[in-house]
Amino acid sequence: MYVFGGSNWSLHAFALVISLVCLTAVYEITLRIFNQRVALMSLILVTIQTIFIVQSSFLLPEVLITLLALLCFHYYTVNQFLLTSILLTMLFYSKESGMIAGAVLGAHAFISLFNKTGLLRIRISRILSTIVPFIAIAVFFVLQKQLRGWTLYPEHTNMIVTQWVLYFYDFKTKCMDTAFVMDQRHYYFVIMLIVSAIAAIKNKNYKYLFIFIQAIFTFYAVDDMRSGRMLPSIPFSIVFICSVIFMMYSLVQLKIIEDKRQIQFITLTISFI
Repeated sequence: MYVFGGSNWSLHAFALVISLVCLTAVYEITLRIFNQRVALMSLILVTIQTIFIVQSSFLLPEVLITLLALLCFHYYTVNQFLLTSILLTMLFYSKESGMIAGAVLGAHAFISLFNKTGLLRIRISRILSTIVPFIAIAVFFVLQKQLRGWTLYPEHTNMIVTQWVLYFYDFKTKCMDTAFVMDQRHYYFVIMLIVSAIAAIKNKNYKYLFIFIQAIFTFYAVDDMRSGRMLPSIPFSIVFICSVIFMMYSLVQLKIIEDKRQIQFITLTISFI
């Protein structure tokens, strides 16, 4: 606002520029880590999402958070840790929820610290790239407490759900609905399942069918929500999380994806989501 002015045109133009940069990042990152076909499909899937189009016109930080998180995961995956640290700090300062990306990268860095096959310099750099942003945001919180009397924005902290039953309800009616139901999005996933089945039959390689296990739990949860039923919260949550872990484990063990960078990028992204 201080740079471009406070008019409606300048504010929405800035939001639109962030969205265009985000689309560019989606294509370039998936192109560099995967291939052109994956990059083009990813770009199309993101571009046609109603929620992305709507958020691109809002003066909210969600698209910026998506952009910064995506860049963090990319530069962390390609071992450019200085850029990772800078972008992660920017992400923390953009919104409190961005610290989830830092937690994901921090957990990965801590686990990889005990991996003796990697270079010690790389393992230490991973740790430092996540510690420095947390130190920076901690200093910011201390200053904010001194100046304003609160650490986290009260309007955001008041929205935090502390009861497990309510959290599980919000998870199904908001998160699952947005990801798998809204705008007939479940048809995208059905098409991908059909393509996986065709690839498995054509190549006579039935390891591609492992994705159906994860899909069963996901779509059962969606159907449960849409039909007005509510599964037992804690047991189903455990089963759902285990199914996600099994999916990520299968990606590695079944050697569906053999490139270590691709596996790491997918793992970080799924964990963040």
